[in-house]
Amino acid sequence: MGMTCTLPFLETLKIRDCPLLATTPRNFPSLGHLEIQGIISSQPLHNIVVGSQEVILALYLLSLAFHCVPPSLHNQTLKTLSVSKVRELTYLPLFQHTSLEKLEIRDCGKLMCLPNGLENLVSLKTLEVRGCQLLITFPDISCLNSLRELTIANCHGLTWTPIGLESCTALEILKICERDNIDYVPDLKKLSRLEDVSIYDCGDQLTSLLKVGLQSMPRLSYLVIGGCKSKLDEEPEDFPDISPLLGIKSLRALGLVCWPKLKFLPEQLQHFTALGELGINSFDGSEVPEWIGGLSSLYALGFKECWNLKYLPSRSALLRLEKLRCLQIEDCPLLKERCAKDNGPEWHKICHIELIEIDGQPI
Repeated sequence: MGMTCTLPFLETLKIRDCPLLATTPRNFPSLGHLEIQGIISSQPLHNIVVGSQEVILALYLLSLAFHCVPPSLHNQTLKTLSVSKVRELTYLPLFQHTSLEKLEIRDCGKLMCLPNGLENLVSLKTLEVRGCQLLITFPDISCLNSLRELTIANCHGLTWTPIGLESCTALEILKICERDNIDYVPDLKKLSRLEDVSIYDCGDQLTSLLKVGLQSMPRLSYLVIGGCKSKLDEEPEDFPDISPLLGIKSLRALGLVCWPKLKFLPEQLQHFTALGELGINSFDGSEVPEWIGGLSSLYALGFKECWNLKYLPSRSALLRLEKLRCLQIEDCPLLKERCAKDNGPEWHKICHIELIEIDGQPI
């Protein structure tokens, strides 16, 4: 292949599933969006990046066989960098992208640490690190004054939340989940701009989170909490007291992530009459309590991975939910069978609901 560029106006380039690709042209003067998936050699990436240093704005790397990302990645104009399923990746170059606004690192199973220089990303608005099981350290993020969204999920090697989290006062979305070994979650009181928070499956930190921090967020409208396990891998039989959340007047959507020993939903839930959406995940009980009918503002109700759930509240209780327009049931095999259209024993309770979805299919 010749190295003379014949596509001077090319703005988007996607290379997918070309495992034997060994080289590419070097000069792409207009290239702004680059996606590379399913190749073995890092040379094509190096060639393209070197030849487009000052123009690439978005770079997506997926399912590659690299051990490291080429240092040539130091592109000062880059705004989005996404690295996914680069399973042999052990190293990322020092971050110097002061213009970077979005950084995603997903399913890089051998990555043990993030590079130094994260504090240089003064324009960073979104940071997501997910499925990096061997990751054991996380840089100080206290200087990320522009950060709006932070997600850390399924990184079981991490035992602490990032140092400086409480200083990220511009945060609007915070998701910390599937980290059973976590030892500490800082006080979140200063994060007054938070609107969307998901913290679940994070060891035994749930009780302390409910007692401090969450109720002092004046903008919080969407909250997912739960998944409570002690250091001895013991699961409590009761959900922690959620009554402190009643002080969050802006709360409109609540998700509860339960666990196998939990047979009863927290009774304090019946007092959340301003909720518009309620989701119940991994609840092990066989029936939904009648007092659900008192959640008068509810318009969407969902159940997911409730393997033993059989019975919904009575028809009269569900009819009291006059605003209910959507019922979603996913991976609840016993309830699915009982809610079969027309002939399921639970069908008469729900047939008046406008939208019913079971395992993603409307019925």
